[in-house]
Amino acid sequence: MSDKSAIGLSASLALAIVVLGIYLNSTHFLPDSPGPVTATDTQQGAATPRHRAYQTPSAKTVRESDTARFTNDKLAAKLHAPNRQISAASTMDQAGPQSAAARVAKMAPGSARDVAIRRLATQWALDDPEAAAEWLLSLASGPARQTALRTVIIPLAAGNLEAAAAVALSLPPGATQGQLLGIIGREWASSDLPGALAWMQQLPDLQGRQSALEGIVATWAQTEPQSAADYIRTLSTEFDRVQLHSDVAMQWGKQDPFAALTWVAEQTVGEQRDLLLRNLAWGWAQNDPVAAGDFVIYQMEADTARSATAQAVVNQWASRDPSATASWAAAYPDPGLSDSLIEDAVSRWVDHDPAAAQAWIERLPEGAPRDAATGAYVRKAASNDPQAAAAWVETITDTNQRLVQMETVARNWLTIDRDAATHWISQSELPYETRSLLLNP
Repeated sequence: MSDKSAIGLSASLALAIVVLGIYLNSTHFLPDSPGPVTATDTQQGAATPRHRAYQTPSAKTVRESDTARFTNDKLAAKLHAPNRQISAASTMDQAGPQSAAARVAKMAPGSARDVAIRRLATQWALDDPEAAAEWLLSLASGPARQTALRTVIIPLAAGNLEAAAAVALSLPPGATQGQLLGIIGREWASSDLPGALAWMQQLPDLQGRQSALEGIVATWAQTEPQSAADYIRTLSTEFDRVQLHSDVAMQWGKQDPFAALTWVAEQTVGEQRDLLLRNLAWGWAQNDPVAAGDFVIYQMEADTARSATAQAVVNQWASRDPSATASWAAAYPDPGLSDSLIEDAVSRWVDHDPAAAQAWIERLPEGAPRDAATGAYVRKAASNDPQAAAAWVETITDTNQRLVQMETVARNWLTIDRDAATHWISQSELPYETRSLLLNP
C-alpha cells in the first residue's frame, strides 16, 4: 500500500469513528430515555419526548440509564422466557410433530406446558388431525387436553366422521365427551342428516345421545326449524326436549322471528314457553336487536318472562352496539330492571370504548340510572385503573351503593399500589371499621 493510500485510509477511519461517536452520543437516550415531562412541558403543550431538543447527558445519567436498561433487559428476558420455552417446545420443525411432542413431554407440568400442548395440537391438526388426536389421547387428562381435543375434533370430523366419533367414544362419559359428540353431530348433520340421526340413536348412553342430538338440531334448525321441532316432539321423555326446543327457538329467531313467535305461542304456558321466548329473543337480537327490543317493550306483558327476555336482548345487543343498548336500557319502562340492564350494557361498553362510556354517563341526570351506570364503570376500572375508579365512585349519589363500590375500589387498589391506596382509604368516607379491616387485615 502506498503512503498516499495509507493516509487516505487513516483519514477515512478517523472520520468514521467521529461520526459513530456522534451517532451513539445522540441516540443513546432518544427515544428510549426521553427524561421526565415537566409541569412546564405540560402547560405549554409539549411535544412528545421523541421531538424534544436533545441535551447531552451527564456521566451520572449515562450510568443510571445503562443500569436501568440492563435491569429492564433482564426483566424482559425473564418475562419472555416462558414464551420462548413454549415456542421452542411446540413448534413443529423439520423433524416433524413427533419431535415437538417429545419436547412437550419433557416440560414440567404447569401453564407453559398447557399452552404448548394446545399450540402443538392446533398446528398438528392442520396436517394430520387423526394423529394429533391420537397424541392427545395418550396424554393425562386435564384442561389443556380437553381444550385441545375440542380444537382437533373439528378438522377431524370434517374429513373423517367415523374417526372423530371413535375419538369421542374413547373418552369416559362426561362434559368433554359430550362437547365432542355435539361438534360431531353438527358436522354430520350438515352433510347427511339421516345418517347423523341414525348414528346418534346407536350411541351407548343417554347423555351422549342428548349431546349429539343438540349438535344435530343446531344445524338442522338453521334450514328447517319446523321439521326439527316436529322431530323433537316424537322423542321419548328421556330426552331433554325443552333444551332441544330452546335450540330450535334460537335458530328460528335468527331467520324468521315472527314465524318462531307463532310456534312459541302454541307451546305449553309456563316456564317452558318463557325459556323459548328468551332463546328466540337471543337469536332475533343477533340480526335485528332494535326490532327484538321493541317487541320486548311493546308486545310482551310486564312479567318475569319479559324481564328475562329483555336481559337476553341486552346480552346479545351490547356486544355489537353498547351505546344504543345503554340508551335502550335507560328508557326501559321498568325502573328496577332498567338499572340492571344499564349495568350490563355499560360493563360491555367499558371493555370496548371506556371514554365513550364515560361521556355517556356524564350526560345522564343524577339518579338511579346514573348510579347504576357509574357502578358498572367503577367495577370495571377498579381492577386496572383504581385511581380513576376512585374519582368516579364519589359521584354515586346513593350512599349505600357508593360505600359498597368504594370498598371494591379499595381492595383492588391495595393489590396494585398499597401506599396510594392507603392514603385514599384513610381520607375516604368509609366507616372506621371498614377502613381498619382493609388496612389491617
